[in-house]
Order: sequence, then C-alpha cells, then structure tokens
Amino acid sequence: MKEKINQLLSQLAAEQGITILLAVESGSRAWGFASPDSDFDVRFIYLRTLEYYLSVYSGEDNIDLPEKNDLDLVGWDLKKALFLLGKSNCTLLDWIGSPIVYQSEKYFHSEIEELALSMFQPITGIYHYLNLAKKTGVSTNSGLGASLKRQLYCLRSLMACHWIYQSKTPPPVPFRLLVDFCPYSKVEKQVIIDLVEKKKRSVESTDNPLHPVLANLVAREFDLHQHRVKSLPSKPGPNTSDIDTFFQKWVLNE
Repeated sequence: MKEKINQLLSQLAAEQGITILLAVESGSRAWGFASPDSDFDVRFIYLRTLEYYLSVYSGEDNIDLPEKNDLDLVGWDLKKALFLLGKSNCTLLDWIGSPIVYQSEKYFHSEIEELALSMFQPITGIYHYLNLAKKTGVSTNSGLGASLKRQLYCLRSLMACHWIYQSKTPPPVPFRLLVDFCPYSKVEKQVIIDLVEKKKRSVESTDNPLHPVLANLVAREFDLHQHRVKSLPSKPGPNTSDIDTFFQKWVLNE
C-alpha cells in the first residue's frame, strides 16, 4: 500500500504542479490501533510556485480528494499550514509528529518540527484535547456501550492533556507512548491495552460496554484537566517573523 500511496502522491504533484513537502499517515494507523477495515488517512503539506504566492487572487489553499478504495487524501498549502501552526493547531501537529512518513523534502520535516515546538501553546492544546474527548460522548456514557474507536479517541485525548501539562510540548502520536507516560495504575493501563488489542481485531464501528475501570478513569481525568488548565500561565503569542522567515525560505527555495 505504501508504494501505491507514493505513486498517487507523485501523480497528484505532477497534475497540480505542486511540491509535496511532507506526506504522512494520520489517525488510527499512526496512533497504532487500526482496525482491519480502517482507511488510510494520508495527509500532506505542499508548496506551489512563487508566482502563485505573488498573485492578488490566490486560489484554493487545500486539496481534498474524494475517498476511494480506502484511501483518504487531504493536503494543506504551506501558507495555510504555517498560519495554523501559529495557532497551535493540534491536527497539524499530529501530522508533523506522525511516525509513518510517506514523503518528505530534505530538511523540511525536522525544520517544521522545530518551528512547531517553538510555537506550541499548552493551554490551547489542552482545551483542544478536552473538547475532542467531550465530542466522543464517552464522558456522558458511563456504563453504556460506546464504539471501541470512540473510547480510544477519548482516552488518547485525555492522555494528551497529561503530556501537555507535564512537558509543555505537543503530545507524541503513538498511543502506547502516552499510555506508558501517564500516571495510571497497572490495572488501568492493562484495561487500556486490552481495549487497543480488541480494536485491532474488530471493525471500526464495533460497540463495546465501557469498562467500569475506564468509566471511573474518564470521569476523574475530565475533572483533573478542567481544573489544571486554569492554573497554566499564558504564553506569549507566536513570533510571526519566525513563521514568515520559514515560509520565505521554502517559497524562495533558499
């Protein structure tokens, strides 16, 4: 599949007249708990020609291809990506931190990782992941069934809050790194690991009763992080000159 994805990306680059700076896998495959029927969620950052960025009437700043044959391809123009990076967009940070890289221009990945780290706003990150966890519905579904996918999305979001609060950096993408990092009991960690293994064997939409251990953990974690985020000191806004310098370097091919 990797070869097929790279062929599609190369074909897309030729058709669109773009340079793909970074292409990665996102979602459950990057996190490490893909189901047998999970899609391939390919995400990429691309660059157009200098003339495009000098135009008064700029075109689209994203490429979103129709899903086909379990492949979902979405790309953001570099200018859009950097604008969102300045806002600590956690979706983009997940792309940058993905352990599955399909394509990368020389030095781009390491340089944007460094820029992302300097731009990161811990308060923004924790609120993002708390909202993601709430949207899964797991917090209000204690004792009832919820899909394995939703349960793991909720848990990953809450564990990401732990990481951000302690390290003040973007959370790692691999799920297991977060499990190992969080100060949960051995029983709690084992229940989470068992849930991951069950998800790997099941179709995406499989419902599963919420384990009492996880119901208690989720309720506790929501209370903890909603309190913690209020105690974090605010961080100065992004240095826009650093973003501009990065953008100009890659557009001008310096």
